[in-house]
Amino acid sequence: MVADNRLAELAVRDNDKLSELLSDLKVLDIDMELTAYDLNEIDEITNPNMVDPPRSGNDGPKEVECPQCGEIFIPSKGTTL
Repeated sequence: MVADNRLAELAVRDNDKLSELLSDLKVLDIDMELTAYDLNEIDEITNPNMVDPPRSGNDGPKEVECPQCGEIFIPSKGTTL
């Protein structure tokens, strides 16, 4: 367990290889959320020259109301609604 944590600290990601692998998975119509990357991260990795769209002043976290209990919360990053 200790070695596993240390190895993760020392790991270096090959973005070119990762981009190629993720692109191949997209072509195969694999559920990309199974990769442990969210869809925005995958787009950033596979399209490194992609320009972010301009942000409006209302791009902050959105509150969501639970349809069953009525509780209001802000979903965590990567949560799909």
